[in-house]
Amino acid sequence: MSTNQREYTKVFLKTYGSGPWECVACHNLIFELGRKIGLGNIHHHNHNHFDNRPENLEPLHHQCHAHKHMKGSVSGEKNGFFGRHHSEETRKIIGIKSKQYHQRKRKVS
Repeated sequence: MSTNQREYTKVFLKTYGSGPWECVACHNLIFELGRKIGLGNIHHHNHNHFDNRPENLEPLHHQCHAHKHMKGSVSGEKNGFFGRHHSEETRKIIGIKSKQYHQRKRKVS
């Protein structure tokens, strides 16, 4: 689990408790967080993974989360970030995280 993942999971659990939570898409209960079918994921409502404010985090089942990201396209006007620009600081963070990710991926290969 990445540092950012731990951070937003911590914020989510502190704000919304240990569950069960209601999936915002299908309204069924989520009893556990994880990446397997039937488990819940924490979705960033505005698609900015560095925005860990409680109001930006929402619980979704793994399959509902995948569907939400695949639904239509998140490019162009459908993207919540459309017309906005990352700050210089955020661009630096994204660059660093991207380099770290690709370095880890190369080590595994």
